[in-house]
Amino acid sequence: MILYLHPKGKAKLLDEIALESNQYLKTICTADIESLNTFVMYSQGNFLNSNYCVFYLIPYELSANQKDDLIKSIQTYKCIYSARLILILPDLQKDSELMSRVIAEDIRNLITCIEDEDILNECRQCLTENGKEFQDTAHFFAQEKINTAIDYIKPHVETPSKPIHIAVGGSLSRIGVTTQALAIYRYLEWLGLKCCYIDTSGRHMEALSALYGKPITDGTVTIENIRMYQSVPADETCNAFILDYGVLDDSNLKSYTDSDVMVLCCGTKAWELPCLADLLVKSEKLHQALMLFSFAGDSERESAANLLASITKQVFFSPYAPGIFDSKINTDFYSSLLLNQIQNKTQEVVT
Repeated sequence: MILYLHPKGKAKLLDEIALESNQYLKTICTADIESLNTFVMYSQGNFLNSNYCVFYLIPYELSANQKDDLIKSIQTYKCIYSARLILILPDLQKDSELMSRVIAEDIRNLITCIEDEDILNECRQCLTENGKEFQDTAHFFAQEKINTAIDYIKPHVETPSKPIHIAVGGSLSRIGVTTQALAIYRYLEWLGLKCCYIDTSGRHMEALSALYGKPITDGTVTIENIRMYQSVPADETCNAFILDYGVLDDSNLKSYTDSDVMVLCCGTKAWELPCLADLLVKSEKLHQALMLFSFAGDSERESAANLLASITKQVFFSPYAPGIFDSKINTDFYSSLLLNQIQNKTQEVVT
């Protein structure tokens, strides 16, 4: 028998595998379990009759207490039962602390991929006679050491008591606003903040939804592990909202300038600078924005900085971004762009 503890919406994930292996599959939703450790300890009838036990939990949805409970449940399970334990923890690498704790429990049959098809393929390996071998999970140990080193040098940011609103807008179209908004999302996530991307126009989400085959449901969709919304959600607990305003104009300029942090994407070409000048005339609040130029050569960088010298010293030049969902962000650059602003805002909110 395979005992499968699953989150909502994933009850049928292992049906195909159970059929292939001719195993009876018993499913229990984790939403019905108050404490996983207590369940492991006192529901022995479920576990003693199982050949395999699969725990599927979503790391970023777990509170600190639930993470502690997960580790205790693993320890309890190993003390009481002999059936193979398989953990499905999608994208665990993004939670370096939890990953370190799971690895410390010497879990070999660990699955951290995101897509259902990939999870199924790894599950099949876990259900073979020997399951996963050390070499199959050795990369987690190496990654854990890398994450420990990164965390050691990572800047510290206080967790704000209410969300910070970071507005990203452009002086004209096709200037990299959405690319920068998603890069900022990745950067803040790297700092340890929980983020939401807000497409204020709704057009970008629709295009990305069609491109990636991910339908928008109730104004939200998750693509490449980025949570996207068409408006600021009232019930989402986030530390930061990254608002993509697209091209700035009279219809959205006031909302943009009311944000906690403004990032203004601009161009340095002769036909692009007048668009920036027109915006700066419309609102003096824009003089406080972080001016972010894309696609600028060395000579253009100097010219742009000189042109804006009387208005602001906050002029930045974006590094090359190979893809809109690139997860390998230039943390040094985005620290120079945003870190002081974020630290100041979190301190203001906290105090």
